[in-house]
Amino acid sequence: MVHFKNYVDMMLETYEIFDAISALIVKKIIEIGWRLNRFSIIETGILNMEMHGYDRDISKPLISSIKHKSFTTTIKNKMDKTSELMAVAFVKDCSGGDRLMKLNTMEGRLLSRLTTLINQYLHYKNSKGKEIE
Repeated sequence: MVHFKNYVDMMLETYEIFDAISALIVKKIIEIGWRLNRFSIIETGILNMEMHGYDRDISKPLISSIKHKSFTTTIKNKMDKTSELMAVAFVKDCSGGDRLMKLNTMEGRLLSRLTTLINQYLHYKNSKGKEIE
């Protein structure tokens, strides 16, 4: 939750809320941006599943080792397990097919929605500024 709070705080510094409509737009920008942040984690999990197969003990992480000294065993296991669990949920939802292509398509659609929302926010903010003057 700390990461999410930091993300929201950063976004609120970028996108000022000045009325109810701007609040709705900014809320959607934050939601979609946060969802986009998860795509790389899901993609990593899918690739790990495909590389290693899923015929193993569920209690063990898929990535066998991360050699960088800044990763403790606890962090490695938590990170590996998080990407794996998100990937499993996504794969179950896909029920077959090209998972990475579906993920890429979803990411593209969200990026398009985010761009549209940001443009709407900027247009709305500029139009409100003219009304105030």
